[in-house]
Amino acid sequence: MISKSEEKARQLYRQCQEAYDEYIAIPGHGRSILEYKGEEIDLPNPFYDPYNVPAELLHQEVRGHTASDDDRMDFEYKLAYMMHKHLAFDTSLLKSDASKGRYRQYTVYFEVFYSQSQNSRPLFSKQLTLSGVTYRWCSLRRFSRIVDILESYDDTGKGLYYQRCRERFSLPVGSTSIISRHKLHQVQATVTARSDIEATNLVSRKFSNYIACVNVIQAMGTQAYTSFSTGPKTKHKTCIASVDVFLVEPPQGEVQILIDTSRQLLPTVQLSLTQNDNKMKRLKTLVKSFDNTSPAAKRLQNVTLELYSAFNTDNPNLRQLSYWRCLELASAFQGQQSRPEREIIKIFQNYYPNRKYWAQIGVLIKDLRNNYVHRGISSGKGEPSEHHLNWSQRYGESAFLITLYLYEHRKVWSTNDDIDTFFNHYSQSNHSLELASALLAARSSK
Repeated sequence: MISKSEEKARQLYRQCQEAYDEYIAIPGHGRSILEYKGEEIDLPNPFYDPYNVPAELLHQEVRGHTASDDDRMDFEYKLAYMMHKHLAFDTSLLKSDASKGRYRQYTVYFEVFYSQSQNSRPLFSKQLTLSGVTYRWCSLRRFSRIVDILESYDDTGKGLYYQRCRERFSLPVGSTSIISRHKLHQVQATVTARSDIEATNLVSRKFSNYIACVNVIQAMGTQAYTSFSTGPKTKHKTCIASVDVFLVEPPQGEVQILIDTSRQLLPTVQLSLTQNDNKMKRLKTLVKSFDNTSPAAKRLQNVTLELYSAFNTDNPNLRQLSYWRCLELASAFQGQQSRPEREIIKIFQNYYPNRKYWAQIGVLIKDLRNNYVHRGISSGKGEPSEHHLNWSQRYGESAFLITLYLYEHRKVWSTNDDIDTFFNHYSQSNHSLELASALLAARSSK
């Protein structure tokens, strides 16, 4: 006898299949390609609710509500494969293999895009270890051999890898010269995981954080202004990006290709921070914070990723909002509840308490933020001026530097309560803090 849960899952599965077939039949539907079990599979657009809604409910029914991101992706791939093959519903096929699998060592190959002067030092030396995942530079010869192995499985696979790379950066066919070889750097990662999907997710996630750190450290303080501008000319400031087309070599079995289907911007800024010892030292500290679980480290991670989002967009309104989010994330109560905007600005106005213009900048960006959020506008032209973007960037960077300080002194600011106290007092004047220090000294002397 079929249980109510099993019957519900079957109904949702049928709904997914119907929606999947309808989506594939749409002329010119936007294609997101999944390479899975040696086949090209169409993934429905992430905004195609007729499929994604029942798929999410089916995931909850089969695997529960507390699954990890890796588990969710594993389910998504399996369901799409079953839809593609029109397989009969089978709960066992949708169950997670990862939790039952044994750990094995996988090698994951991918490329990163950046340019630097010929005599520059490498971004990292022979090896980089991030949360137990080991990354090494890979020779072009070895990388090409792995690509050839992948494409040898099927005659139609010739050129598959570089086709996926062009799609990743939205480049037209025949534009391989745009991704010139000297700007592509091959990486070989070693990771212990229970499946190729889990291995790729670990490798990708850890290196994405590393890329965010690199871009933030280099872009700090890089401001620009275009004379006689009719609008913001500031472009994204990232200097390095992952191609995010991964070749996974298991201990046994065929090489797999796994792809992040989101589109990426090609960096136009040259990587230069490797020539600056102070920046490299700061980068090392920041990267270590992503392996730390302290409250101060968590705040620093959140601000870093938001600042990276600001640097990684050409949209001035999104950039402006990300700069503001840096202030909210840094000063939030217990790392969650945002403070009122007036209180937030009062805190960061005291980063330079003796500079009148610095406090005035805070007033300007607070008003800009409120106009955009509450009225849907950011200026008379509909987008923030370059002045406002530069000023907002400076405040966002001050939030980053304050959270970096908290992380470096995390033995003092060890709890969220301590950090709340820090920001509660940061908005006070120097004179008030001096009086508080004198009061503490007087009380301690009794």
